Amino acid sequence: MQSLSSTNFWGKQVDLFRRAQKRSGQWILEDEKLKLWLTEHPKICWCKGEAGAGKTFLSAIIIDYLSFSMKNKNTGIAWLYVDYRERDSHTLENFYANLLLQLFKQTGGLSKSMMKSLGSKREEAKPSAAEYKSWLQEEVQKFDRTIIIIDALDEMRTEELCKQLIDELQSLIPRIHLLVTSRPEVRLPIMSDDLIEIEIQPRKGDVILFIESRLQDSPLLWDHISKNPSLRDLTMDMLTKANNRMSVKTSFLKAIGLILV
Repeated sequence: MQSLSSTNFWGKQVDLFRRAQKRSGQWILEDEKLKLWLTEHPKICWCKGEAGAGKTFLSAIIIDYLSFSMKNKNTGIAWLYVDYRERDSHTLENFYANLLLQLFKQTGGLSKSMMKSLGSKREEAKPSAAEYKSWLQEEVQKFDRTIIIIDALDEMRTEELCKQLIDELQSLIPRIHLLVTSRPEVRLPIMSDDLIEIEIQPRKGDVILFIESRLQDSPLLWDHISKNPSLRDLTMDMLTKANNRMSVKTSFLKAIGLILV
């Protein structure tokens, strides 16, 4: 089955969560809108934010949290990390194959109907989008609830593919809980009544964790800070006023210049 997909979204999740700043992003797990999305009638949760706001790392944090908190609740969890640099792999078939791979990990392997359809030459098989959809429908029905997360919807190869994927996933029965992230200007093919929106912006607590980690990782910077604690307060003030991740990085470089003067 692994050969049916050219992208390893499971490996991406492991790498992203490993690189996420420890203890950061916890605010999203406490957000009342996210809790509503998880507990109410299935809707789409749209986490929107500018480039560099941290949407992808938040996706990794949400996925990790759900994977553990829902482990014994017969809840299927799968995800897609869309990347504009991998547009050749942006097909319904590849997306479906990845979602199935992740659900199979939770149910114990390929379904009997899929094994029968693929036959003995499954390594060479090239199922159609319709076949993948039918297998995905079959898997969804094995769970009491299914959650699918799609990160960076705005990086998908075409708007038409984006619309088609969302429409297909929304047509699954029982309905799934779908969470997507993208930049605000993306036009989602979704009725407003079925949408829960969460604004993604850098949070002060996350910025402070990032700053302290960077400072402690640099013996030279930490030595300057230790000798003059007021520099720490100045650095924190500069950086926590930054309104997105890119300006945090820019301000961080400016702060380093002040510290080393």
